[in-house]
Amino acid sequence: MEILVESFDPQDVIKIIAEKYRVKLQSNGAEVSLTLPKRSGEGTIKGINFLDGIGFTRIDCTFVKDTILRFESNKNQPIRFIFCVEGELVHVLNPDNFRYKLGPMIGSIASSSNSNQQLFIFPPNKRICYFTLDIDKEKFYPKIEDELDTIPDKLANVFRDRKSIEHFLYQSDYSLNISECLNEIENNTHEGMVRRIFLESKALDLLWMQIKQYKDDQNIISKQSIIRKTDVKLIMKAKKILIEDLKNPPSINELAKQTGTNPTKLKKGFKRLFELTINEYLRNERLNQAKLFLAEENLSIKEVSELVGYSNKSVFSKRFKEKFGVLPSRFMQRYKNQKSKKQ
Repeated sequence: MEILVESFDPQDVIKIIAEKYRVKLQSNGAEVSLTLPKRSGEGTIKGINFLDGIGFTRIDCTFVKDTILRFESNKNQPIRFIFCVEGELVHVLNPDNFRYKLGPMIGSIASSSNSNQQLFIFPPNKRICYFTLDIDKEKFYPKIEDELDTIPDKLANVFRDRKSIEHFLYQSDYSLNISECLNEIENNTHEGMVRRIFLESKALDLLWMQIKQYKDDQNIISKQSIIRKTDVKLIMKAKKILIEDLKNPPSINELAKQTGTNPTKLKKGFKRLFELTINEYLRNERLNQAKLFLAEENLSIKEVSELVGYSNKSVFSKRFKEKFGVLPSRFMQRYKNQKSKKQ
């Protein structure tokens, strides 16, 4: 099924789709939405316009058939910030049929020339959830023209290109901050004016966070600091390395090298994911493992402290008491007493 959309305005887009599916257009203040008819699939499409030429659309649908949204308009085409949450879609730009795929936690910044069409292609029987932030360059440019020299030239020129002469595409895993922002949008229960203000603030958050990420991506990998989906895998790998050798763990610099990231991002990611620094996490795991050794192994306190990387028995005892509220010797005695009672 193909739907021709001759506008980039979110409210117009949803109105056209509603007419195509012959469903009632619903409105909640400035926000409009539709629910897919069962014969065509399931899910909702929502959109809202804000001041200064910013439009925001959310599509969360499972289509029964192959579905294409074909955008054609004589008006200047917007800059589109796209964030895919679930599923996969194909976005097509320019007369050369340039296409790329968006999957979970992948985003893009796309701008097409006025001579171009844009297509969004959705596979059948698979849920697709994504958000699109559309920026009308004519309306938005006066708001940011004095600050454009603070962002990389290529992206700044996209905002300056108000007549949409050139096309532009950037694609990357989006950051954990963006993911959390999208979750907040999904899970909010606000109504009326509060909802509108909330959505507008989140749309601006998405805008600045994706621009900041674009700037970060211009750096070499060792200088990048924003945490992305791919970084989460590396941080989890680092955690595994630490756990596998609690006695002789690598330094933070060595750990960064082993996992293919940089120390700054590794430290920041650990704190973000586990709410602990790397050293705090390592200490926590050492003491948890020590507790198991003391309870289950016939080992002395000195032997246990050395097994988990403490060369000084007194320091080990101090850390153990800080975490568990009891000295290792007292813990061992309590555990042995409980064990003998059960026997």
